[in-house]
Amino acid sequence: MMLEHAIRFNDEDQTIEECYLHVLTYLIDTLSKSSNENFCYQTSSLLLKCFVELSHQPLIIPYLFWHIWYRCSTYLINILNCSHTFELNNKIDNQKQETSIELLLRPFSFNDIQRLDYSYTLLWIQLFKALCRLILINNDNLIDLIIELLRNEPTFKQAINDQNNQRLFGLILIIIKTLLKTFSDIDLSKINDRSNNFFSTIQKRSSSSLIILCFKQFSIIINHIIQRLLFNNENNIQYILVCNCLLKSNKISSIEQTKTFVFTYIRDIIIDLLNICKTYSYLEVILKNLTQLIPFLYLYEQSININSSPISKQQIDNVILNKILTILTLVFEQSNSSSFLQLIYPILILAFQHNKTIIRNKARKSWNETFGRMTFIVYPNELR
Repeated sequence: MMLEHAIRFNDEDQTIEECYLHVLTYLIDTLSKSSNENFCYQTSSLLLKCFVELSHQPLIIPYLFWHIWYRCSTYLINILNCSHTFELNNKIDNQKQETSIELLLRPFSFNDIQRLDYSYTLLWIQLFKALCRLILINNDNLIDLIIELLRNEPTFKQAINDQNNQRLFGLILIIIKTLLKTFSDIDLSKINDRSNNFFSTIQKRSSSSLIILCFKQFSIIINHIIQRLLFNNENNIQYILVCNCLLKSNKISSIEQTKTFVFTYIRDIIIDLLNICKTYSYLEVILKNLTQLIPFLYLYEQSININSSPISKQQIDNVILNKILTILTLVFEQSNSSSFLQLIYPILILAFQHNKTIIRNKARKSWNETFGRMTFIVYPNELR
């Protein structure tokens, strides 16, 4: 009821707004003194109520939902960190897990606010790591958690495509990079087929299909991120807002550098994904779903050339192209050469025609060590 009144009140008095927030803080603080199970259950209910109310009418207090999320997340992190066991069939532990997932995903449904900064990013990461710790205590694999989050790709897409979300867009970038770091730390060769998954919402899958699903979902979400850059001409002021959640400090050398910083951060996310790619099947999934990769390469170089100093230009190399050419040499197999060439030839054309000699030489070397050794191969017309 308190939440409904806080959303629906129409008094513009700042004092009243702060009063609502203060009362809500007191109620959450009081709730935290109840049992862990009750706190988790009530938090989930409260977050659901927030979502329902937001879908019915515009928010009068922009900061309200984020305030609730921050307070509840802070207490839940403490609950998770104080837990020494985590069992799949335990009702309380299940409630902790469900509430944690709810708190990790719900921010994507909230609106951008002026107060959103790196402190919210840090809290999200702390909550994610606290849940990771408990999953590992249960001897489960973190790939289940990653899939549970990534399967909500439509929610990611909606938040990414909303042009009113600048700070939230920055938060999403760090979330994806954090998930990729966790994914890269998993020994994919030791993921076993299991009859049970830690998350009941995940259907039983083989270990290989779980890994493929991760690569697919990562690629799709990163593609949404790239599409936002390609199809929306955001200005430097908007990029400053994105950086508010990407940087611990708001001190940036120049406004012009903010766009380059965001583009480079996204480039590094793509590199993080490629660094995990060790087989042809993984690279195939990435290239099939990262459909906007080549347009991004052109846009990234254009951004660098406009915003970088002459000295830094000399140091810049197209690391994405370089990485893909390296992977090509590592994962190439004669048995899949025809299908592989059909998939990768647009990138090869870009590399062969690149303005940097080092990239052209790397492309020729990679070709000679892979497709160049084939006695028979069907060339795409564009590559002739």
